[in-house]
Amino acid sequence: RNFGDNNVFVPTLTIFTTVLVIASTFHLFKPRQIKKVCLFGTSANPPTKGGHKSIISSLSSLRSSDNLKSAKKFDEIRVLPVFKHMYSTKGDLASFHHRMEMCKIAFQDIPNINVSDQERKLFDYVAKKQGITSESEKMKLRVGTFDLLDYLDEENRNKGVKEEFTLAMGADTFMDLTTLKKWKKPKEIILMVEGRFVVKLRLGENSFSKSQILERIKTVNRSFQEEIPSFQMRVELITESSSDTSSTAARETRDEEQLARYLDKNVIDYIKTNNLYMFSSQF
Repeated sequence: RNFGDNNVFVPTLTIFTTVLVIASTFHLFKPRQIKKVCLFGTSANPPTKGGHKSIISSLSSLRSSDNLKSAKKFDEIRVLPVFKHMYSTKGDLASFHHRMEMCKIAFQDIPNINVSDQERKLFDYVAKKQGITSESEKMKLRVGTFDLLDYLDEENRNKGVKEEFTLAMGADTFMDLTTLKKWKKPKEIILMVEGRFVVKLRLGENSFSKSQILERIKTVNRSFQEEIPSFQMRVELITESSSDTSSTAARETRDEEQLARYLDKNVIDYIKTNNLYMFSSQF
């Protein structure tokens, strides 16, 4: 009998539909994939091409092994402009909105980049936990990396999402954190990311050397292994030569030739259009 016969076609269609339903059902119960996310927090005031863009490009290019054909190390590089700096001496920030926009412009051509406003949402999260409702009181909050990771973890649980975080930072910041004394809950931070870091070494004077970083990693391992014998820091070092990276210098000049040493043209255009820094009407 041919497939035009209704007695054959209807059962065949029913079987096909049943198979699709079963396949879809099983898909729902597949183990959730863990998304590998590199977190890069920055003031980006403004984002420079020799500093911010350079390290973000390097993070985006990292591979899971030395084989250039291997998968990328991270599914996402999440750039987190600081909403309000922990230290009052660094409070001279352009508005969060402007720094978000400049980051989007500066990094738009780099693959797997997500410029996120989660730092702003973090303040709402911490304020709610502490029962703070006033905006003025909220702006007095001091939040740090521990609070951010705690917030991201809860957000992911609520969404049913699994993400594996790695922290990217400069050598100075890494050495500060790993004194285990200067930061808020430094040990908890290291455990929350399971020791995963990407540390940028900068060649030149007044910079920490590779050997100093490696020695610090050994010290941290020994400290943690007293309580968690299997603990191992997982740190990847990236090295870049010194270059014109000064956000401070970019904020303090109107000279476009000098600005071009520090910033991409489209970021310069944004600064001029929005009267930021030395292009403000007060100068």
